[in-house]
Amino acid sequence: MKIKAMKHFLNVTSLLISMLLIYSSPSYAFSSMTIHADSVTSNEVFTLGDINLKLNLSAIKQPVLSISAQLKMSSNITQDQEWASLVLACDIPSTPTVSTWYCHHGNISNTLIKLPFTLNISPNISTQTQALVLDFNMQNATFSDVAGLHAADKLNANVRINLEQKAEQLVWETQVNWLSGEVFWQPFYIANGGHTFQAFGHYQDHLITIEHANLALKNIGNVDVSGMFDINNYQIKALQASAPNINLEVAFPLLLQPLLTNTALNEAEVTGQAALNISVINNDIKAFALNLTNVDISDKASKFAFYKINAKIPWSFDDATQLQLSYASGQLLNLPLGLTSLQGTVNRYSVTSSQMTLPVLDGSLSLSDLSAARIMGQWYWHLRAKINPISMQDLSRALKLPAMVGQVSAEI
Repeated sequence: MKIKAMKHFLNVTSLLISMLLIYSSPSYAFSSMTIHADSVTSNEVFTLGDINLKLNLSAIKQPVLSISAQLKMSSNITQDQEWASLVLACDIPSTPTVSTWYCHHGNISNTLIKLPFTLNISPNISTQTQALVLDFNMQNATFSDVAGLHAADKLNANVRINLEQKAEQLVWETQVNWLSGEVFWQPFYIANGGHTFQAFGHYQDHLITIEHANLALKNIGNVDVSGMFDINNYQIKALQASAPNINLEVAFPLLLQPLLTNTALNEAEVTGQAALNISVINNDIKAFALNLTNVDISDKASKFAFYKINAKIPWSFDDATQLQLSYASGQLLNLPLGLTSLQGTVNRYSVTSSQMTLPVLDGSLSLSDLSAARIMGQWYWHLRAKINPISMQDLSRALKLPAMVGQVSAEI
């Protein structure tokens, strides 16, 4: 549910509480009341149909409000347009404007989704204050879409949302705990929970401002985020994200490898640490910096390997930056690679380096006047290459060729 819908919910809750205070008075001689509505729509978020609200004033402990309706998300949220059944029962406290409503036996279900839940609603509504705390607990939920590209099984999570209206601004804070369960979100598959998300900010004039957010991924690392989002046109007005300590041994197969299925890294194993900072303005990446610390990359088929990679790779749309990359050793198609250190200049969509030397066996490959530029969606390269003398005996042995003697050298 979007923040806009939450804001509307504050007003609806206040109206409903006023009605309950009137009709629960002892001067009324009835035990229940039922309200029916054909539909309620929150713009661009959801539609409720066939809504039935039943107030039971004769419950043993306290009045109970039972809710049943048909729910459908808007088309820009999901392409699946099947209606889902929504049911919920809430115990009404004696002071409904300031006490917690305990809602139980909640469920959202159709052929694609089964979402049992409980919900606690803690309002603080008066002439001076409009505030609301929602505690939502998801219990063994399952869902999928028609195409099977998104699914979850035995998903357990809790979500806490604090809302307070201050003048024209809606101040919010949220905490999400993914406790357990499996999620598949093409192409990603996450088998276990233990991940958390915390954030706070405010909403005004279609702009959601995240003053600070923290995503903690179990065994991977933390991501800190701040930014501003325009929900009218789904635009990132500004975003700053920092992940200072990423465990690549877990992060690579879980988050990166699914995106690399048609590349040489599809069968690679990666260990080591990484750090990433990124800046986005008006949906465009303006700058990022990637640092690698003692990273090992090896292909399962032994086609290549690089060990103890250390790198500083900055990029800026506006300014030229200097990159540095080194590795202690490695192999490429069984050719041993020695200690290598590389430097270059990155200027928006081009990379240049005056000299690079890559030790190979007892010789080296020297690259000079190296440049690469991306123009109209295509990469264009220019370089001078020289193979400094390499022992043919060592080369033939490494490539598993018939034994040869002498040396090989070349220049392009």
